[in-house]
Amino acid sequence: IYVRSVGKFRSLEQIRQLPIRGTNILLKDIANVVYEVPEREWTQRINGKPAIQLGIFKESIGNTVEIGQALEDKFDEFKQDPRFANFHIEIFFNQGHFILESVNNLKRAGMWGGFFAFLVLFFFLRRLRMTIILNIAIPLSILVSMTVLYFIGWSLNVITMMGLMISIGMVVDNSIVVLENIYHKRAQGLKDREAAGNGASEVSLAVTMATFTTIVVFLPLILMNDQIGFKFYMMRIGLPVIFSLLASLMVALVFIPLAASRVVSKRKVQEPKAITRGNQHYKNVLNWVLQNRLKTFALLLLIFLSSQFAMNNLARTDNMEGNINDFRLIMDLPDNYSDKDAEHVVQAVEDTIRSKAQQYNVRAIDVRYRHDRARFRVFLNEEESEEWYDVLYNGSLKIAGLYKPKYMNRDKVVEDVKERIPKYPGIDVRTSWHQEGGEDASLTISLYGDDTNKLAELSEEVERRLNRIEEIISVETDRETGNDEIRLELKREQVQKYGINPQEVSATVMYALRGIQLPKYQTEDKEIDMVIQLQEEDRENLEQLQSISFFTRNGKEIPLSAIADFKIKKGFGEINRENGKTYLSVKANTTSENISKVYQKVDQVMEGFEMPYGYSWNKGERFRRIQESDSNMMFAVILSITFVFLLMGILFESFVLPLSVIMAIPFSFVGAYWMLYITGTPMDMMSQIGFIILIGIVVNNAIVLIDLVNRLRNQGLARFEALIEAGQNRFRPILMTAFTTIGGLIPMAVGNAKMVGMPYAPMGRTIIGGLIFSTVVSLIAVPWAYTLFDDMRNYFKRIFAGLLVKSKPDSAEPEMIGK
Repeated sequence: IYVRSVGKFRSLEQIRQLPIRGTNILLKDIANVVYEVPEREWTQRINGKPAIQLGIFKESIGNTVEIGQALEDKFDEFKQDPRFANFHIEIFFNQGHFILESVNNLKRAGMWGGFFAFLVLFFFLRRLRMTIILNIAIPLSILVSMTVLYFIGWSLNVITMMGLMISIGMVVDNSIVVLENIYHKRAQGLKDREAAGNGASEVSLAVTMATFTTIVVFLPLILMNDQIGFKFYMMRIGLPVIFSLLASLMVALVFIPLAASRVVSKRKVQEPKAITRGNQHYKNVLNWVLQNRLKTFALLLLIFLSSQFAMNNLARTDNMEGNINDFRLIMDLPDNYSDKDAEHVVQAVEDTIRSKAQQYNVRAIDVRYRHDRARFRVFLNEEESEEWYDVLYNGSLKIAGLYKPKYMNRDKVVEDVKERIPKYPGIDVRTSWHQEGGEDASLTISLYGDDTNKLAELSEEVERRLNRIEEIISVETDRETGNDEIRLELKREQVQKYGINPQEVSATVMYALRGIQLPKYQTEDKEIDMVIQLQEEDRENLEQLQSISFFTRNGKEIPLSAIADFKIKKGFGEINRENGKTYLSVKANTTSENISKVYQKVDQVMEGFEMPYGYSWNKGERFRRIQESDSNMMFAVILSITFVFLLMGILFESFVLPLSVIMAIPFSFVGAYWMLYITGTPMDMMSQIGFIILIGIVVNNAIVLIDLVNRLRNQGLARFEALIEAGQNRFRPILMTAFTTIGGLIPMAVGNAKMVGMPYAPMGRTIIGGLIFSTVVSLIAVPWAYTLFDDMRNYFKRIFAGLLVKSKPDSAEPEMIGK
């Protein structure tokens, strides 16, 4: 049985009656024991009124939307409580709202995408019933994918929904190819059931391989590290796409032939004139390309090299902005300011912002300040969620110079506020708009070395150089975030002479000024912190600190000033170390989206920056993360192309002919880069995901085209005739599959839907640009490349055949070799 000694204080009076050991003095005789609110160092107010702020966080397994709604309901109850009659409750950020908005945006975009896919199919087929049957592949495939996601325990969230949305235009591709081949067989005179069976089986291997080439691009992502979240996003986007495509393959090979054999239209359907004329022009162009391969090579090379211009001038970012429509101002005030002086400055800045609250679209101004520092957080009203057609319309007006926005956007507000706020001598203003706990700067220069003071000297030169970059609106160092400090430097000789322990000095000063945390005072329902320290009037100035007395070894009392020197200097906000080296960060903020261009300018201004031996600098964590993101993307691209190549080697039973299909990939990248450049869209994580997905999509049409070429050649056609015939035969289904996928992505690419602050548009634009360009160019480049690699294959065959012939002169039957 445990024995426990219980001696808890039951009241403040018991504490007051505590005897001081060795004397007849009680604690109440030398100290005031009071229960009150701790000293307030900061003042906080919102919209000019005193306020408190609560941050509420959920557990990892909690449902963000449900918890957010429950909290809003609870706050509504508070508003009805008469005790809160004079209080105003403002919810600045509810992540559940952003999630619901993202999901609703995706729903609307998905419905519009399905509608566009329907229009494209009807335009090409001109048969309503068959168009409806093809479109059934969309909800059926999505339903199968959602069922699988449910059973593997994944939730339906903004990322998995994005994967489902991408699938909308892609899941009809297999059905289109199968249906087109069935109609082709009917045109050759086969009966309905026979045409359905032969048409589906003839292309079954091609559509299966085309599906698996799209699926296989997601496999390399399993091998990637997840330091930047790239693998996380790709897996959540990729698996819904994979499940939808597998379901679409089943629909294409089972339901479409069944429907085509039963739903028969006797009505003669006239092919659209645009398709007929386009097919004829394509035949003429393809004929010229195959007869002028050298000129075609020069033309394709020029097209490919043009992408270098778009790629080099493309904005580059990594989605570092926060997901709330807000920004911060941070002010360092002079040390001699009182709380009243600080309030005067804060009031002036508040009035400046409030004077243009209408143009800025300000919702609330949150201020927190003390005598030497102030922090403003300005919340703007959330951007209105617009349909994709409204965004497209406003964008057109903007290009024409006719669009006048109601409010300034956040970047413009930050720049305008920075220009308009009053300038006070000795007051620095820094700007930031990032989430709490995240990085608070657009870019960082990290200086490494042994001596922190030397790093502080070097940081001044770095700050001067960074201020020369016009895109940078504020610069700060770690040292600026620190406060002034009184440094006590003990006089060693005096301390030894008087026999005073330095630790005693340290503990006494800490007790006198900051106080010492005592064990908690426990009540029945809570614990209360207990602190012991000098009264406020005994620790108001430097003289009182200098007068703190200590006893020497012979009992003589001397002041602290007799054994220590006092210096007032600027302290560091914090001292960081990495791999044994002290480092100091210089942080800069910019409103420019093209962070890669800003880094280029950083290289220019830092050129010739000399550092002492043993000291170095780099461009910080964000630059490293961008580089890692690029290398991860390159790794994923190479592995994806390799897997696609190996898979096609199985289909074509050749490792030379698949190279002609691979030609579609680089030209899709050309289109993607130009689309991003023309639309002014920065390259970010969403764009990178779009590039990976593009690899699996663009080879599908090339696979179906080359598969038909090989089948026609096996039937006895010459290579030239087989290429012309296959090109004309596949012209319409290639356009159909490309434009259904494009149609499904138009709402995503044009709209302003965001995934909790991260826009979807870059991904949609990347895939659309790549698809448009690769479809047009691949109809030319793939047949052209096929002839080159087919010649290469035949050349190597002749070489190996010659080697085999020459290697058998000692054979027992030389006359057979001769034959």
